[in-house]
Amino acid sequence: MPPTHPVANRLRLIIMTIALSGGLAAAAVFLAEQLDASFHTVDELRQHCSLPLLVSIPLIVADEDASRHRLRFRLGAVAASIALVVVGGVSYFVAHGNEQLVWLLSKT
Repeated sequence: MPPTHPVANRLRLIIMTIALSGGLAAAAVFLAEQLDASFHTVDELRQHCSLPLLVSIPLIVADEDASRHRLRFRLGAVAASIALVVVGGVSYFVAHGNEQLVWLLSKT
């Protein structure tokens, strides 16, 4: 006989999912920072090298760079929107016709 109410605790599943995704995101950021070996400031370069620093080149932002940055931002926003629609569609496809999964995740 199938159960009349969901066996799993929905709130617990949501909290575990958020905690796991936050932990994975933090681990990815930590790993990316550890693997980055570039210098971002003059002081970082001075700490690494014993030779005197002769010149520091200032950041030059051209119109082309600014427009490329705007284009990348727009493409990222479009990609995120498409990914959201795909995840929603896949979720619908998986849940459609699967009443047990729908019962598990819906309010009783």
